Amino acid sequence: MEAEKIKIPCHGNGEATVKGLTKEEFEKFMAAVTAGAYYVRVVEGRLEAVPIWEELPKPTTDEAMLPFWRQATKTEMGQKELFDEFFFGQQSTQTPSITIKHLCGYSYSPENYKFYAELLESYGFDCLRSRRGLDGKYWETWYLPDLFFAKGPLGDRLKQIDDNDKKLTVALEFLRLKVSFGTLDVSQQRLVQTMD
Repeated sequence: MEAEKIKIPCHGNGEATVKGLTKEEFEKFMAAVTAGAYYVRVVEGRLEAVPIWEELPKPTTDEAMLPFWRQATKTEMGQKELFDEFFFGQQSTQTPSITIKHLCGYSYSPENYKFYAELLESYGFDCLRSRRGLDGKYWETWYLPDLFFAKGPLGDRLKQIDDNDKKLTVALEFLRLKVSFGTLDVSQQRLVQTMD
């Protein structure tokens, strides 16, 4: 069944009603109005939406990043389970990664965001962003792959500690007191590719 053509049955006095949008057209229309993500127009009764931003290359098509890994040797094939080797409560040879989301939490303002973003960068965190969705929005994650990569005041504080498990506790308390965020996650490595 053919969808109803888009109509604007009433408009004026600063208001307009739009009818006949499909679900996908509605999402793109709202992204155009609220996030400025699309240029939109109606062509032969259907919404035509053109993205404002250039789409990022997909990881599989970004040839500048290849090859990700060298060819594995026969003994390196597969993944090694690390449950018995690294876990909280034991001295480990490796530290976990830290991920922060929703920078500024409830205290967002452009000035606060700039301050905390620059602060996290000075501590060694990298900002990772998803591609924009149909709604024009994206996810942002601040990532520290290992406490070894900590810099600035955080890195200086961690260099004073020998015990890896204690380093994590100190890092979490440091970040809790210095940075405003919505969530902080700690990830412990569980599987890894083996190396000769």
